[in-house]
Amino acid sequence: MRVIVLSAAFAAVCLPIWAADDVNPEDIIRRFAAKELEFQQARNNYTYRQSVKLEETNGGGKWEEVDDIIFTPEGKRIEKVIYAPVISLRQISLSPEDVSDLRNVQPFVLTTPEIPSYDIQYLGKEKVDDIGCYTFSVKPKKMVTGKRYFEGEIWVDDRDLQIVKSYGRGVGIVQTGWAVGWGASALIYTALYALLPEAIAWRALFAIGLLPAVFVFWIRRHIDEPEIFRETQRTRPAIGVAHLFSAFRGPHLWTTVKVSLMVAGAQGGGYALGIWMPTWLRTVRGLSATDTGGFLLIQILGALIGFLLGTYLSDAIGRRWTFLWSAIGSLIMVLVYMLVPMNNEILFFLGIPLNIVLLMKFPPMGPFMTELYPTAVRGTAQGFCYNAGRAIGSFFPAMVGFVSQVLPLGATIAVFSAVASGIMIVMLFVLPETRGRSLESLEVGTAGAAGAPRMALGPSPTAR
Repeated sequence: MRVIVLSAAFAAVCLPIWAADDVNPEDIIRRFAAKELEFQQARNNYTYRQSVKLEETNGGGKWEEVDDIIFTPEGKRIEKVIYAPVISLRQISLSPEDVSDLRNVQPFVLTTPEIPSYDIQYLGKEKVDDIGCYTFSVKPKKMVTGKRYFEGEIWVDDRDLQIVKSYGRGVGIVQTGWAVGWGASALIYTALYALLPEAIAWRALFAIGLLPAVFVFWIRRHIDEPEIFRETQRTRPAIGVAHLFSAFRGPHLWTTVKVSLMVAGAQGGGYALGIWMPTWLRTVRGLSATDTGGFLLIQILGALIGFLLGTYLSDAIGRRWTFLWSAIGSLIMVLVYMLVPMNNEILFFLGIPLNIVLLMKFPPMGPFMTELYPTAVRGTAQGFCYNAGRAIGSFFPAMVGFVSQVLPLGATIAVFSAVASGIMIVMLFVLPETRGRSLESLEVGTAGAAGAPRMALGPSPTAR
């Protein structure tokens, strides 16, 4: 029998015993992986009811959900929520990502096709509830963007060679497509300016930039909406045009204004620096098109690190502090990069920390805005705030172009990037921290008066 163990709340008592001398770990791994694959294939052909419950100890609250895994008349496998009582957790607050992981606890972690993706080490023998077990540590060899993995320990029944318990977490890698796309564009920029006259190169670069937009339409055409969304669409009342302005209603108005200005500061500083960086490198620093591409690539490496660091910090120290450290660091680093005399070799490597602090503010923005608005207006408000911020932020690079006619380009970039960071910092002092905030506290009757953040759930575990 498989059991689910949450690392934040439960532990099993396992008594170690001496491993037998004739243990063959490779054979055990091969045989339990075959069992896992057999179970997985059988499970996909059945309908069943899945119950997931998280209970706090010492008389605390709980989160619970019951789903029916069924097939539509067309033969499509779907999950239908049939029971989801009001969340009563008091000590733990679940983010949407936590809830998603709890709903999708990986029931089969190591099937035969997945074995080559993991580093599996034999640890010895233990007893779990009087069952003799072989214990293995499991860790992914490398992580591919967008794929889920298991990391932890597993216990394999020493008679039937089936996994009877696992203890660990589901892990993944942050979607850093923005940095990847930026890197691809820098490579194309370098190649086109090296091979074509400048008057043609920039036009070719613009034309190539249209291709990803066409690809977006293809992706959208082949993505199915989840069944729960379609069901909601069928049952909810019609939404009129007035819903577009829901983010400006009484309790949300000033939150919308402040968040829009915060995003404007974040985007404006990035635009002022990013858009004018190639021109500054070529006209002020005297770099060739090829050298400029090399500088941009090292900066993109910093951006990639910044995205990953921002994701970690938003959970470790909170969204608001991540924003503040990023904004303050951006203000300082842009001034240093643009105004402090240094040779091109130092400037080259300084692009890494510059873009780390500049870009680490963006990963927490989605969760931050999600945790500021109730469900009824969340999508509209979040969309407006982010895009209004982008629209306002677009004035900063435009102003750099105008003002650089009378001031040095580097000084102009530094001034407008610093002003943008300053706007973001000011807005953050009047916005709340949202890490650990219960989304239930934002619903009808409590909108705009969400309680103080509570302890947040740590990395979502996956275990049985």
